[in-house]
Amino acid sequence: MQSIGKYKILKELGSGSFGFVYLAQDPKLHVDVAIKVFKVKDATLLSQVTSVSNDPERVLKQRFIDEARSLRKLAANPYIVQMYEFDELEDGTPYYVMPFIQHTLVNEIGKDAFSQGALAELPQDQHPKKIASTQAIYYLKQLTQALCFVHQNGLVHRDIKPANILINDQNQVQLSDFGIAKLPLSEHSQTGFGMGSKNYMSPEQQESAKHVKPASDIYSLGVLAYRMLTGHLPVGRFQDPIEYAPEIGQPLNDLILLAISQNATQRPDDGATFLAALNHAIAYQENSLPVTDDNEDTAVWVAPSSSQIKPELTPLENKIVTLLITQGEIKATDLTLLQVLGDINQLDKSGLNTFIAHIIQQQCANSSELQAFILWVNTVNKQFSAGPQMPSNAEINILLEVGLSTTNKTTEQLKTLLETKQQEYLGASSQNQTNFFTNNLLKASWIKSFLSKIRLVKNTLPKKLLSLGLFAIALMGLIAMYGQYNKHRNTINSDKQAWVQAKKNNTIENYKAYLQKRPKGNYLNEAKKSLTHLLEKTEILAASQVSLRQQQIINAQRQLIQQGFQLDLNGKLDLRTKGAIEIFEKNENLVITGNVDALLLKKLAEIYQQKESQLWHKVQQEHSMVAYQEYKTTFPQGLYVSQAINAIKQLTIEIKNSEKHEQQLQEKKRQQVVEQATNELLNNLLTLPSGKFSMGCNQGVECKEREGPVHTVFINTFRVMATEVTFTLWDACVISGDCSMQPKDEGWSRGNRPVIGISYLDIVEQFIPWLNKTTGEVFSLPSEAQWEYAAKAGSNAQYAWGTDIDCLKARFSQFSGICGNDRKTSLVRSFTPNDFGLYDMYGNVWEWTKDCWHNNYQGAPSDGSAWANASGNCDAGVIRGGSWLNQASFLRATFRSRYNRSQRSNANGFRLVINTQYK
Repeated sequence: MQSIGKYKILKELGSGSFGFVYLAQDPKLHVDVAIKVFKVKDATLLSQVTSVSNDPERVLKQRFIDEARSLRKLAANPYIVQMYEFDELEDGTPYYVMPFIQHTLVNEIGKDAFSQGALAELPQDQHPKKIASTQAIYYLKQLTQALCFVHQNGLVHRDIKPANILINDQNQVQLSDFGIAKLPLSEHSQTGFGMGSKNYMSPEQQESAKHVKPASDIYSLGVLAYRMLTGHLPVGRFQDPIEYAPEIGQPLNDLILLAISQNATQRPDDGATFLAALNHAIAYQENSLPVTDDNEDTAVWVAPSSSQIKPELTPLENKIVTLLITQGEIKATDLTLLQVLGDINQLDKSGLNTFIAHIIQQQCANSSELQAFILWVNTVNKQFSAGPQMPSNAEINILLEVGLSTTNKTTEQLKTLLETKQQEYLGASSQNQTNFFTNNLLKASWIKSFLSKIRLVKNTLPKKLLSLGLFAIALMGLIAMYGQYNKHRNTINSDKQAWVQAKKNNTIENYKAYLQKRPKGNYLNEAKKSLTHLLEKTEILAASQVSLRQQQIINAQRQLIQQGFQLDLNGKLDLRTKGAIEIFEKNENLVITGNVDALLLKKLAEIYQQKESQLWHKVQQEHSMVAYQEYKTTFPQGLYVSQAINAIKQLTIEIKNSEKHEQQLQEKKRQQVVEQATNELLNNLLTLPSGKFSMGCNQGVECKEREGPVHTVFINTFRVMATEVTFTLWDACVISGDCSMQPKDEGWSRGNRPVIGISYLDIVEQFIPWLNKTTGEVFSLPSEAQWEYAAKAGSNAQYAWGTDIDCLKARFSQFSGICGNDRKTSLVRSFTPNDFGLYDMYGNVWEWTKDCWHNNYQGAPSDGSAWANASGNCDAGVIRGGSWLNQASFLRATFRSRYNRSQRSNANGFRLVINTQYK
């Protein structure tokens, strides 16, 4: 394969369950891409599908197409691999084009090989290993956001593993391989098919691939997080991840353990729930206020149909609020009492931590004063944990001044809190501690010590040395030392204040300003870390906003298309979309903006819902497959889609039952028609006696050369139909499915009229085989001798009744007088039979015989058998008796005519005989 579509194939990259992946290049843009082409390479996979499908390759092909649809549906998320294009090869094989991303998570954490034998076969750089916790959490958060979007779109990935997590040049994860993704609770899974990867597969998915839920993806995500942080898989008796990476904090450790719980009900339900918990865990780790997610699930705390906290949690909420107001934080020592209150309301440790974070966020949102107080306490905690020594008096004074200027607390309240921190730091009771605030900065202990030494010198040295000048010099030294200290102290305080202000504002600009103005500051690492964190959040927020905006435009485009506008569903506010919006706004008397906003979306939704309701009402009235299918096509995401699907299923069952009943009725009717027609035929048979007669014309001037010479023929007994074969009998053969030829009746009606418009070949290849099979008899066309013997009925006259003929005796081309001008066949039995009891041997329709055409009777058989030897023309056969279209002389008993056996005519028919000697 040299190319696929416009892309030039460079090489094969690999293959998956039912697709080969090629590296290719766009010839115009010179950009490398990856192309996935459908192809089943494993016969075992086909056999697994065969157990539930008669066409396994079709099922797999549909899976491949579903994967492409999933990628298109999820294209708005920045952490899910994009699909550039979908198309088919000339032979109908589907393929789709993706970005070429060479790097995967396997390159970061190595392969899952843990036995000595497996490790020995791998290069050192592919051995399993853990990665830095910051990088692991970075990847985990992006992957969780991708899964959140997957689950919000009603899908379950089912194959989360390192090889399916691509990492692009921007160090962003790209979740890929949706080949076995499915709708939760759908029945589109096959036995043994789409099972995922064992190391990362949840217990319920290993048991059955059909009934997985988003919680199964959460299990895989938890295993992946454990693998990144520890370098191991959580198999058998395993250690907590915090044992390998203490820096991740207890909340994240507990969240990972919950995610890999064997019981699916103990895990977070889906990506959104996991993401909310992950954000709180990360906030805890960073020792800052919890980051929240507007979509987080607070159903455990919130009363039904309300955004208020459940009443039974009010005591717990009040206790948390009281602690925040009085001490600005929740201490570890407070958790014992809070957990007791939580246990009463069935909140476990993780649930209590999340609830506390929720209350802190809620209170901070409602009170800027409380938020400032909590931030101040948080700053104090950092100062007491920043180094091996307790903060200096100068630093304590700065903390006090900052607290007084930013909170609504009094000096005494803040002093008390700071003294408490000092006591907690030293681990002693307050009675044994020196109050930080009994001495001001000029009375610091080191200054008093220095003055004491000066006094000692003054009292011991000779007076001549203790002149005023010397003491002045000593005092000036003291002042100089204090000035140097004060300058250093001011620098520290200034740096501290700048950092506190930057942390308080918590903006990218403030952190950048701190780093620029204080390149040697004491908080460089914290500033860089905070700046990086905010930049990442800003980038994610920007991507989310772009994604949200794109989704809004797609929603508007989809509904405008429903209004009849011709648009591309591309999520871009292009000229065509903008023009359509302006036309819509004008028609609906809105301000013309050409933009997608809340008012436009609301109006589109109103009209969409109105049209949907109108169509649904019409569909219910019509109650047909076509109507319900039309609704599904018109409103694929409509309110009544599930009802339409159920109605289609019910109608399908009803139609199948009705069709089955109708088939049974038709079969019964067919059998009745066939039985009635064949019984009528069998009852219509007459037995003619054996005998001999003179065959050929001996009536003088009327005779034709083809009718001679006259010769004697011996006839054995045979049975013959009293009438010509009718439409009723032929149609019975058609109903049975044995006669493909359905002759027209020229508008003369069918029933008991002789069948016309059939050829000799139609009779011997279709009708006679069916009749013989149905009746068990051996029918055939009569030989020419048998026909003439039956027609004469013992007479040698021109007609069995004599030499005269009129329209009262036979049907021929006499269309005047009492005969009228009715130019068509007559019903059988319309005229008097001959002496053998046979009807219409003269006129009505020509009757086919079994003989090949011969120009005369020279060499004709004398035993009554059909003449079919090589000397005759067997492309043409013999017809006898004349028809409604011929003059009277053609009806003579001895008149012979030829006709091509493959041709049909509205003047030709036939009757059949049964004999034992001539076949």
